[in-house]
Amino acid sequence: MTRTIGEAIEGRLHEMKIKPEELATVLDVPLPTLSGWLWLKNDIPAQYILKIAHVLRCTPTYLLSGGEDDRETPTKSDAIEDLIRATVAEVLRQQEAQKRRFIHLTAKLDALSPLKVLARGYSVVLTEEGRVVQRAEQVSVGQQVTVKLSEGSITASVLGTQEERHG
Repeated sequence: MTRTIGEAIEGRLHEMKIKPEELATVLDVPLPTLSGWLWLKNDIPAQYILKIAHVLRCTPTYLLSGGEDDRETPTKSDAIEDLIRATVAEVLRQQEAQKRRFIHLTAKLDALSPLKVLARGYSVVLTEEGRVVQRAEQVSVGQQVTVKLSEGSITASVLGTQEERHG
């Protein structure tokens, strides 16, 4: 009797005493999504077939064939299965490492955002033309400037300037 991929997955879940909820958690997909795959309401994306095969300790071919034995030559099949598992494990490891790196870089970028800098008490001074003032020589005594704060802004007059060189 030919089975579907969903039936093959359910069979392996039963054999391994894994609940569908646990598989959904490992795959990081909602349970209704996994259920849709098992009941063939939706196609399973290829990357999830590899992950499911890895978790269920079988080959993608086993799942795609509906759970029929795909071992024509045991030694070759075992070697291929081991290679697929190792490849999937490495891809998942690299994916997790990239995810951690992304989170780290996102946090660094967030800390450097202009709004975060302003929230720490810094401000940005703008000329009447809207240009950022970086050096005292860009403004003159009596000139109106706008001071941008974390919340709001201040209009101010320059009372004096003093040059300081750093570096």
